[in-house]
Amino acid sequence: MEILKAASEDVKKISKELVSYNQSQVPFSEYQDLNYCVKVDDEIIAGIVADVYRWKVVEVSILWVKDEHRGKGLAKALLKKVENEAREIGCHLSHLDTFDFQARDFYEKQGYRVFGELEDCPKGHSRFYMSKKL
Repeated sequence: MEILKAASEDVKKISKELVSYNQSQVPFSEYQDLNYCVKVDDEIIAGIVADVYRWKVVEVSILWVKDEHRGKGLAKALLKKVENEAREIGCHLSHLDTFDFQARDFYEKQGYRVFGELEDCPKGHSRFYMSKKL
């Protein structure tokens, strides 16, 4: 037995095996993206990227508002749109992560709670993992 550098086809095989095992334990639901943006004169000024994955759980991976449009409720509106749509399709949980220099307070005001913290990621900062029951 030896440990070797994994080639791309090896990575695909490893991933396929893990997915197969996971599905044997808890059946999957349909994957769906919930991506939205706000435009003004064809310019994107805000957006959210979220996915409903495997077990009717929503992961918000990106929520962004252009600096000069912050504080106008766009982030809240985008997050609510995703949460409401997720509820309509049967989702029960949403999760995301944010850094100490980003929007932890905002997410807490929207009902998210920290369930984990990764310190020194990046050095001198913390990354917070947050969730909300829908």
